[in-house]
Amino acid sequence: MIVDDWHRITDPTTLCAIDFQLTNSCHHRQVVVTSRSRSEVPHIRLRVRDELVEIDATALRFDDEEARSFLVGIRRIARLRSFTDGWVAAMQLAHCRCAAGTTPPS
Repeated sequence: MIVDDWHRITDPTTLCAIDFQLTNSCHHRQVVVTSRSRSEVPHIRLRVRDELVEIDATALRFDDEEARSFLVGIRRIARLRSFTDGWVAAMQLAHCRCAAGTTPPS
């Protein structure tokens, strides 16, 4: 089950229904939740039961070495990584823009 934009769910009935699914579903059910915040996500209970893997924004950002590995042969990788805050999609878009002959804004 995938729940995208959990932070947008405000209806108490919907929150209760999803919580029921998380609490009472089969042991092999996997749930992916994306959210901009942890509010209303029953993460503490899942963490205690060792049923939670959290991937936060820090883990998704590339560091300089990862950026260098991803964008082989590109000069000024540290600047590009800093400009995009390490977000791989943004680095790819900026790289494509530069390859097309335009430079990203500074």
